[in-house]
Amino acid sequence: MTATVAKLYDQRTAPRHSVGLDGTLRDDSNRPYEIVVSDLSLTGFVIPGSADLKIPSRIGLGLTGLGGRSAQVVRKDGQGWYGCVFDVPLTDAELNSVVAEKPKSTVVSLPWTPDPIFDAPSFRDERLSPLVKVLIIAGTTVALWGGLAAAVWPSL
Repeated sequence: MTATVAKLYDQRTAPRHSVGLDGTLRDDSNRPYEIVVSDLSLTGFVIPGSADLKIPSRIGLGLTGLGGRSAQVVRKDGQGWYGCVFDVPLTDAELNSVVAEKPKSTVVSLPWTPDPIFDAPSFRDERLSPLVKVLIIAGTTVALWGGLAAAVWPSL
């Protein structure tokens, strides 16, 4: 079976795209490995031999912008690179979005502008002193307990 799968992989018709995408590979024991996908096509991908994978073996691949995909390891070359085939090929739209954008991270930076009210120096300078804070807390506590006592013991 290995020879058949490797032969099919070598007879691929989908062009490869050099991508260098960070991803997570999970082997058949579900152990995660941080990897970089070197080449990507509709039908498969190439990764460096950082993980010790068996041929053939089932793996899972997670890529930013593509999500999780199941695949099969079909070959390993003399330099330690693994060739893998997706169980379900990518669509043209999926491949184009990953190849065109080449997302490197799941972190999205948002535009931030300071709030003119809360970040103004005058607002920071008008903070209450610790003594005033204690008096506010103590007064509020006494008032709430007094209200509770009046509600519970109306005859007082």
